[in-house]
Amino acid sequence: MSRPNAFVLMCVAVLASAGCATHAQKWPSDARPVFAQSIHVYPGATLESAMGGDYLGDEGQQVSETLSWFFECSADKDKMVEWYAKKLPAATRSEGDEGETIFTFTPEGAEQGEEIVVRINDQKIQITEETKPGKHRDA
Repeated sequence: MSRPNAFVLMCVAVLASAGCATHAQKWPSDARPVFAQSIHVYPGATLESAMGGDYLGDEGQQVSETLSWFFECSADKDKMVEWYAKKLPAATRSEGDEGETIFTFTPEGAEQGEEIVVRINDQKIQITEETKPGKHRDA
């Protein structure tokens, strides 16, 4: 029996690791998440748009800000929900008024009141990050 040559072994190793690699999401330069390391984007989902907002308290002071990213994905909703359930085991899971599945969690290093919400609907994913004021400008 002959020994496999080094080139063949290297090719097999590269192909095997490619299937296991995680794809880092490329965020728009003006809409980067503060807690990017905690945000999981379903494989194959395509970023369609992003938007942000400020929330004001009763006295008109800014109390929080959000950024939301909107993705389209051809995957079955149940498969996406199952994938997120595995990726976010500590998240609270609920159902929205429009039948969407919602995962809510506090990312590592977050202050009280900061959270990430993932909404999954048919072929759509919305990820929203709520932070204290001023953090997104630094992201």
